[in-house]
Parts: sequence; C-alpha cells; structure tokens
Amino acid sequence: MALKQLTYESKAIQTTGRRQLVHYDKVLNLDWPRGDFGDDAWAGCGGPGFPDFIVAASIQNAPQNDGKPDQIQICHWYLIWVLSQKFQDSTSVKPSWLTKVLPETEQVLASRQKTKMDLRTGMLLDFVLSHELTHLTRAGLSIDVNGGNGLYNTGWNYCIENAAQGYKSAENLAMLGAAAVMIRDDQVMPDKDGNIVPLSLD
Repeated sequence: MALKQLTYESKAIQTTGRRQLVHYDKVLNLDWPRGDFGDDAWAGCGGPGFPDFIVAASIQNAPQNDGKPDQIQICHWYLIWVLSQKFQDSTSVKPSWLTKVLPETEQVLASRQKTKMDLRTGMLLDFVLSHELTHLTRAGLSIDVNGGNGLYNTGWNYCIENAAQGYKSAENLAMLGAAAVMIRDDQVMPDKDGNIVPLSLD
C-alpha cells in the first residue's frame, strides 16, 4: 500500500472566530470538512505532537444526520510523517523479522510496555485505518477504551488488559484483524505476551 504523493497541503482558515489548520485538497480544490465530531478531534490533529496526539478520528453521522455518510479524518501531520518512513504499512514489516530482535530493541519495547506485535501494527497506516473503520456505523460503532491514565492507550498489552471489552473496543478489533492476516499470510501468530511465534493450535 505505497502512497505515491500528497495531493493536499495544510492551510490556515478563519473559523468560529479563530485561525485553524485545515486540509486543502489541491486536486479537488476544496478544504476537507471538519465534520460534526466537534473541536476536540479537529484540534487534536493540530496538537502539540508526540506523545500527546491523535492520528485520526472517526465521525459518526448516522442516524442523527440522515443520509450523511460517516467519515474518517486522518490527520495531515500523520500522513506526512508516515509517508517519510521506511515502513508505511504492515506489508513492509515481515513477521519473520520480529521473531528475534536485537537486545537493544527488546529493552526499548520493555521500557515503553510494548511488544513485538506492536512493531507489526503500531503507527502503520493500514492498522490505523483498520482501527478507525471499526468505529463507523456499519462496522458496529466500536469505542476507544480509556486506559485508566486519562488517555486512550493502544497496543498489544492494552488489548490483553482490556480483553473483556471484546468486540466493543476498536483496538481489540484492529489487533484481531492484524493477527488474522499474519495467520493467513505468514503462518505465524502472536502469543499472549505479544511475541511472534509459529502457528499452533495449542
């Protein structure tokens, strides 16, 4: 899923009495709509950056706005960032690379309470889209579950800790999808600790 070039740019406009960044589409000559989700999601895209950021927001318009489709807002800063990375989506990260990683990598993962499975998902574009798609009306209106620290946490350990939320959690559903693709395409799977291991029925 390689993205060739950006067809939009950031643009400042005056709205609700203040200056705000929007996504200007250079091909269609229009500003991407803010949607009806409110200022929090929109302001999050122009937030202070890592680690206090959001990368995308899903805007659920049905049933209160009859006939208006749901939309996913992907933050411009995230698209610019992901396009500059060597690994943009999960097809560029082979599971076989993650069965054994450098000790230094293990230390970084442990310090951030992350796992090898997070290297396969993390901030990759297809995983972000999978997460956001599950929020939409036709996908069941999944939710982001607060991690107990005031933030909507992400990652494998978060999913294990919130397993009881099941299909209600967007992160759980996206992680399930990522694991299913690994099982289908690579005959490997994550274990409970987030390691990548050979496919097993045990």
